Order: sequence, then C-alpha cells, then structure tokens
Amino acid sequence: MSANNVLLIDDDRTILVLYANFLSKEGITAYQADNAKMAVTTVMNVPIRLIITDINMPDMNGIVLAKQLKERYTSVPIIAMSALPFKDNKDALVEAGISGFLRKPVKRELFIETVKKYLI
Repeated sequence: MSANNVLLIDDDRTILVLYANFLSKEGITAYQADNAKMAVTTVMNVPIRLIITDINMPDMNGIVLAKQLKERYTSVPIIAMSALPFKDNKDALVEAGISGFLRKPVKRELFIETVKKYLI
C-alpha cells in the first residue's frame, strides 16, 4: 500500500497550514498547493491518495481543476471544500469527479473522519 499522502489545495495559506497540521497529528502526510499549477505538479511527482480542493480560487476554480486531475488520475478521490453552499453547483462538481464535500470551516473531527474514510 502506498503512503497516506494527501494533497490540500487552497489559495488561503492559513487554511492549508491548519488542515495540514490536523493531518500531521494523525500520521498523514499533507502536501500543500496554493494554486492549480502547483497542485498539478505535485500530483505528477508524488503518489497522492486523496485530493482536497477549495472550489473558489483565483487562478482556476476547483471544478475545472478536478476535471483536469480526474482525466489523468482516475483512481484518486477528490473532495471539494468550500465556505459556500454546494447546492447550486453540486451536479457540476459530481460530473467533474468530486467524490465528497466538506463545508468550511470544517471541524477537526469531521475533517479527519472524512479523510480516513477515503484512505481506507
């Protein structure tokens, strides 16, 4: 089994650091990307088992990014994380290959529970 490497994608560095710390305390390695280009580069170079991406980012939204990542890495689950409700674009998110949804701010317990569910 490959390492429990998780890629966190968010343009807010505070969010990246917070959730990376949550994962680190569980023995899960968190790679951080604050833009789409960095995310794609990371996935190309590191065996990622789970991707968690913000939806609203300045360089590329999470739906477009998820579609691009799913074209190459079909077996890697992607979780969308956003402060905005998912109801308006849930169909587009699912179509893009999003497997799960987390609403920010996500409590530590729910975040870890969700990540572990996908890493089993």
